[in-house]
Amino acid sequence: MHHREASRCRQHRLVRMYFEAYGQGGVLTVLDLSLILGVSQKVICGHIHTYEQETEQIVPIRATVHDIGSSVTHKAEVIRRFLRNQSPDQIARVTHHSQVAVDRYLSAYQRIRLLAQRFAKDQLPALSGVSPSVVAEYLVLIQDYEPQLKLYAAVTEASQNAAEQESTTDTPQPSFAPLEAITASSRRSEGKGTR
Repeated sequence: MHHREASRCRQHRLVRMYFEAYGQGGVLTVLDLSLILGVSQKVICGHIHTYEQETEQIVPIRATVHDIGSSVTHKAEVIRRFLRNQSPDQIARVTHHSQVAVDRYLSAYQRIRLLAQRFAKDQLPALSGVSPSVVAEYLVLIQDYEPQLKLYAAVTEASQNAAEQESTTDTPQPSFAPLEAITASSRRSEGKGTR
């Protein structure tokens, strides 16, 4: 139990440091806090992830605030909040993102939403300028929050199924003679020609 309490204390301390730096107009990187606290970056990331999961609050680390690096982006969380009818300015405030970043995420989501109705999923990154992983996240959100929206894959599959069903019901299937009848008939005709 002692180890868990120490871990909670460390988590509280590092999260507070991120929020205090952000409140003073600065942002800290994971490396910054790793050096300050003398723990690995992996430990810092673990604490941040746990905190965000438990509180549904985004910690304002540099990679998140400036949307850089290989850290997990919070684009999907921004869109999820928008789909739950939060205003863009409220989203920016709660997620510690700039208004410009939130507006950019919303614009990209709307592009994906429109393009997904007319183009195949694998074409969306090139057409929208959005990474494949973010496109995939946005498509999941569309399916979760707007299941009635007809996406290209669903439309083409339905069209193909209808076309296949139509071709099997309207067109009579050709009938073929059994193989034995064909070979017996060809033997008879061969026999007539050689006598």
